[in-house]
Amino acid sequence: IVNESDVIYGCEIRPAGSPWTRGGGVDRAKFKFPEDNLFRGKGNLVYRNYDVGWWSHDRVVRYWLYLLGNPTNENEFIVVKVNNGGGSVREEMEVVGNDMLDRAYENGSQGELYKIDDEWWFQDDWNRRNRDADWSYKSSDNAGRYRSEWMKRTKENEDDYTALVSFFKKVNGSYTQAEIERIVDPVALMKASAVAGYIHAWDFFSLNRGKNCYFYRRSTDGRFMFLPWDMKRSFDNAYAEFYNGMVGFRPYMEKPYNFRLFKHYLTRLMENYTLNSPRFYRWLQLEENASTQYAFNFGYVSWFTNRQTPAFNLLGSNRTMIFAVVTNNGGPISTGANTITLSGVAPLRVFKVEVADHPEARFAWASEYAWTLTGTLLHTGVNELAVQGVDEFGAVLHEEKITLNKTGNAPPVMAVEADPPSWQGFMYEQLILDASGSHDPEGGPLQYSWSVTPSDVSLDPDSGETVMAAFSHPGIYTFTVTGQDADGASATTQRDAAIYGPDGLSTFDLPRLELFWNMENVAIRTNYTAGASYSLTEIEGSLVLQVWNNLAFPLAGAAPKYPLIWRPVPPSTDWAFLSRLELRGQVFGDYITGILAEIQEGSSTVRYVFGIEDGTMLNVRRIAASGVASLLRSNAWNVSQADLRIQRIGDTLAFEQRVDGVWMSRHSAALPAGSTALKAGMVLATDTPQSVKVAFGDAILVDPAGGL
Repeated sequence: IVNESDVIYGCEIRPAGSPWTRGGGVDRAKFKFPEDNLFRGKGNLVYRNYDVGWWSHDRVVRYWLYLLGNPTNENEFIVVKVNNGGGSVREEMEVVGNDMLDRAYENGSQGELYKIDDEWWFQDDWNRRNRDADWSYKSSDNAGRYRSEWMKRTKENEDDYTALVSFFKKVNGSYTQAEIERIVDPVALMKASAVAGYIHAWDFFSLNRGKNCYFYRRSTDGRFMFLPWDMKRSFDNAYAEFYNGMVGFRPYMEKPYNFRLFKHYLTRLMENYTLNSPRFYRWLQLEENASTQYAFNFGYVSWFTNRQTPAFNLLGSNRTMIFAVVTNNGGPISTGANTITLSGVAPLRVFKVEVADHPEARFAWASEYAWTLTGTLLHTGVNELAVQGVDEFGAVLHEEKITLNKTGNAPPVMAVEADPPSWQGFMYEQLILDASGSHDPEGGPLQYSWSVTPSDVSLDPDSGETVMAAFSHPGIYTFTVTGQDADGASATTQRDAAIYGPDGLSTFDLPRLELFWNMENVAIRTNYTAGASYSLTEIEGSLVLQVWNNLAFPLAGAAPKYPLIWRPVPPSTDWAFLSRLELRGQVFGDYITGILAEIQEGSSTVRYVFGIEDGTMLNVRRIAASGVASLLRSNAWNVSQADLRIQRIGDTLAFEQRVDGVWMSRHSAALPAGSTALKAGMVLATDTPQSVKVAFGDAILVDPAGGL
């Protein structure tokens, strides 16, 4: 009953709580609403009493996580009355589940949510024993080894633990910072750990218990984070440790790049929202004033006072480190270079360092307090740079100025964008090219000149910062724009546009593939698919290709068994096939995925595959008619996406990848004279049984001669 007026019938209720404390009554319970009559758009809620600790502790934690920028569940107070019983005040909280995830992230319920809890053994004599959940890899990829501690709360029907188990493998082995940050979000993890550590939430994952938390793999970027749930067992011993952690967690946390983040958020918490914090004290008073039916009467101020010295001891002298530029001791610098590298020191409260009005400067921490900024652009004459230490949200905390005197004229800085921004367009539509983001560091005007290859394109006009291109046929067109300043210095940049014909583009936003696509060793995913499958509905605008770990789908072999979705390509004329690839399941494994081209070279049918292999390399492989696979080119790889293109140019097969908008050559293979191209498409192969899921964005076939 809402506001004594709105009545929702057909709800469900069940007892809630930990197996350690749950009883048979509904003095704390989970509540479910009918799907056709939701409450504030939510299908579930939970209300609680507090048999241990203080009810206010969890509210403080949620408020702090909110202030630190971490998603947290909403809460309010309600009156609970069951049948003819008396009314009692309970705290109602938003369930960590689909509704909350969709509120916090785009399509959040399509991510993977795991509830962390104990693993239990029940004995014949009715006794029981438990084991904390942790980050250990149990020498098995079998999901059954992990279900009891890591209980799925989204996408349960898939029962796919691949990404989670892959993370356990990686975190317990060797890894670089770039590799591990493809799997987990250290910022989100350290926010939760700093809050838990400060209040000594001893039964939280980062301290002494593997429970009272959710582990969520975001739908947006596929990285894991903590979503705390129950921290009422806290604010006990003000002199206790700040972290400990389950198996696998502590070594991860003590990596210098993570421990600096942990200390940063602990510093932010202490300096802004604890002892002598006007904002937090006002919040406490407002909570107290909200109702006479509950009291905010825990001695937080006294506890903050006692906690301060142990926290300061952990943080050390870097908490109060001065903010300074140390390059040339902060004194004036003379240089003829077009850019400058600066270094300095900063206290723990600083999240990163920037140069005002210089977004091109690249920042990195060199240690817990030392930083570097590279690539700051300079103009001729005196440059007054404002070097700023900022928080996560860009607020300036510290500022130091340094003067640089640059000799010589700096060349223009070129930038070009397109409409549509994908640099992909239909042949009968104009492509708008805009170089207005370019500038002269000295502030003067630029003169622009444009060219395009192939040249049978109408550019209107062929000068100025914005031009419109009109096409007579499909093709891969390379646009070149040059900017020249008043002193004659110039700079040039190039971009490729893929212009396709009527059947050239597949956006993967329809329930079925177009008729020109062909499937090999793969079927559309239904309610249950044991083998290789694809889906056009799981991720909007993407084709999701997936294999399970019941079989291997090796790339090598005379009779391919791996899933391939392909379309015919022009047999003897030039063409290009391109798509965007994204890893959606495990990142590191024993697989290769990307785009494929099949070529008839004389009497032999040869396959070329270009894509991400094992999550660590961007490779080009050739598979001969006999089934023997050879590696043509290998490039180190440390991200989970790739824009790929295979292009036939005469008797050459070019393998190219787009980096920061520019297509770069990764390999070029010479084809025997008279070779016939047969097909191109998307592929996924595994040398050993692996569960792998990948997504392909728009797929384009460019056929200049055939008009596709």
